[in-house]
Amino acid sequence: MNIMFQKTNQRMFGTFPLKGDTLRAAIEAAIDAGYRAFDTAQAYGNEADTGLALAESGIPRDELCITTKVTVENFSAERFMPSVEQSLRDLKLDHVDILLLHWPTPGGDIKLSLELLQEAQERGFASTIGVSNYTAAMMRQARQITGVPLVTNQVEFHPLLDQ
Repeated sequence: MNIMFQKTNQRMFGTFPLKGDTLRAAIEAAIDAGYRAFDTAQAYGNEADTGLALAESGIPRDELCITTKVTVENFSAERFMPSVEQSLRDLKLDHVDILLLHWPTPGGDIKLSLELLQEAQERGFASTIGVSNYTAAMMRQARQITGVPLVTNQVEFHPLLDQ
């Protein structure tokens, strides 16, 4: 079985909306409960706390699956890569396992953001890439734009939002 599949095919601990000591305690409890996959995002404002908690956990990096998401405010050629590099510094990592676009591109033009996402992967900033909250039509369009597979479309779903 593919090692990336093994890392990504597991329960994932979402860090939103936690921060600071509360987040660090929650991550410690999640690790104690067996979690090894963690989801964060630039928009959550907790990548540095997440990185610190995971670094302090002592869990070997190759046992962790870390996902983060680039916020729509950084979907420009000038801001995308610097924002990913900042995320990596905050997370205390040289790469994430999954890098996502947090929401569809405002205005509907997804080509640039997908090209930047793919470039981030080519630079070694992410093992795999994907999107978040895309419609089926957007997924079809994304498949035509990218030459590499998008490993996930992480969709927010709960009783208050059933997209």
